[in-house]
Amino acid sequence: MVDDIIPTVTEVNLTKDIPTSFKFLNHYKLISKIGNGHDGKVYLAENKFTGDKVAIKEITKLSKISILNKNPNLQINKIYNEINIMKLIQNDKIHPNITKLHEVLDDRTFNKIFLVFEYCNKYDLKFGASYPYTFGQLHHILTQILLGLEFIHGLGIIHRDIKPSNILRNNNEVKVTDFGISCTKFNQNLSSLGTPAFMAPELCTFSNESNNEEEIGTEIDIWSLGVTLFCLRYGRLPFRGNNEYELFNEIIYNDVKFDQSTIPNDNDENEKHNELEDLMSKMLIKNPKKRITLSEMKTHGFIKNGFASNDYKNFMKFNELYLFNDELKRSNSIPQKFKKLFVRRKSISSASMTTSTSAAISPTIPLSRPPLENTLSQPLIKQNKLSSSSNSLNLNSLLRSKKEVSNYLDDTTLFQNFDSDSDSGSSTDDDANSDNEGFYNDKDNSLSFRIGPKRTQSGFNVKTVNDYLDI
Repeated sequence: MVDDIIPTVTEVNLTKDIPTSFKFLNHYKLISKIGNGHDGKVYLAENKFTGDKVAIKEITKLSKISILNKNPNLQINKIYNEINIMKLIQNDKIHPNITKLHEVLDDRTFNKIFLVFEYCNKYDLKFGASYPYTFGQLHHILTQILLGLEFIHGLGIIHRDIKPSNILRNNNEVKVTDFGISCTKFNQNLSSLGTPAFMAPELCTFSNESNNEEEIGTEIDIWSLGVTLFCLRYGRLPFRGNNEYELFNEIIYNDVKFDQSTIPNDNDENEKHNELEDLMSKMLIKNPKKRITLSEMKTHGFIKNGFASNDYKNFMKFNELYLFNDELKRSNSIPQKFKKLFVRRKSISSASMTTSTSAAISPTIPLSRPPLENTLSQPLIKQNKLSSSSNSLNLNSLLRSKKEVSNYLDDTTLFQNFDSDSDSGSSTDDDANSDNEGFYNDKDNSLSFRIGPKRTQSGFNVKTVNDYLDI
């Protein structure tokens, strides 16, 4: 069962050891507070039985925004969305470039819920004048994020909030974290769209007044990754504005400008610089249909030339272990994979002839894909690996329908839907800095401008006090 992947503890006890003054959350000793974000606090803790260090994310179930919007379910839906996304990600294998959720502490009598994640000892990525990165470091960070994104996109998941603070480092590993506003390709809730400065142009055009029915795609994560890479390289954001309206105009209409003062004199370094700028420019193309894809990024010069020959081969095949079973991995070409995935009509017909005597008591093998909406209405259950024995779809019939073939080629057959209503969340901690609450600023004051709060349905709606009081 999926529920067994990430266990939920429904009894939570907060105690204090008098001799040492340490607080305990069940069997986790709280050591120190290591983060304070919009959703709540993050603590460094230690499992007293194993000695392993973990990061415990404390989230308030009823946020200020939920109260002001008169919708108490906004915050709790975001929390459970993140939990469901993590269950989907950890359904089969634990990917090294995605943070692992160990367990959930959810006592119904508490107004807080605690998510116990693996601890990353080098914390999140920083950017600014005080945090220079070499081309080698940028290559290492980018390739590991790319593998993590390729994995979740293969599962049909769109992150929607890629930025430096959502990229963690644990020793030499780089991991993607914070799936609070993530969604699947099948269920896209646009009540929360991400952090404004990292949002793709196609997201900046969404508003309550516009009846835009276009679905967002994985291209928005590539844009956000391009902005993140720009921040690490140049220590600043590529698009800025005094308010959200100005910021969105910059993102939609202005081209990215690279800092020419960073051009190195060394020929080898200059070549890497040119390759990196070329890659970023392709990641930051306004039109999502013309934007570079993850597959194209993997063959780009900046990525490819940064590896030794054998290392590059391993990099290209890395996610096969996590997205395909052993039988599919041994296939050397796409036609061979499809031969194993789908049962040909001829073999099905011959099989039905030989078993005609038992047809009355045996169900007929379906020759067409079940309706998508019926599949999506099912509860979240553990997914089985694709195999020729469990998939009776016919390749020839699929080839006659481009629509159906594309659905299989984009890996959407691997997933099912679940509710992912989410909102931008808000910190309810009284000790948080009220001056900066709701805003994203550089922690080291490298950035002196304001780039705005996480956006809800429309950044242009302004509610007055009378609106909240129904006057």
